[in-house]
Amino acid sequence: MKNNAAIVRSLSFTFTVFPLGQPGVKMFAARGDASELRGWYAPAPGMKIPASVLKLDWESPSLPWVGGYLVIPGTEVNFHAEETDPDSGTVTFCLGERKFRLSARPSSTPPETAHEI
Repeated sequence: MKNNAAIVRSLSFTFTVFPLGQPGVKMFAARGDASELRGWYAPAPGMKIPASVLKLDWESPSLPWVGGYLVIPGTEVNFHAEETDPDSGTVTFCLGERKFRLSARPSSTPPETAHEI
């Protein structure tokens, strides 16, 4: 975990997870048979391989609550969270030189679509 982001690595891929929404998020990572989180991958019956788990926990969020996470390939990511508006259900963030608004409310486009503004 670094600068309110989680760096996730596998044998072939690295990406960064950024929490979106209200501040106060705590991140917890575990692998296999950890006390709080258990992570396993079962490629076939009877096989059990330890897997990593990432938990994001917002402490005492105010309602209405808007939040989520953004997964970006790589680790050198220029990301900055801007504004969270629970009343409109939107989160605004900058990625590089571009600014986006992500809406969690129904519209003419899917809610998981971030629109560049």
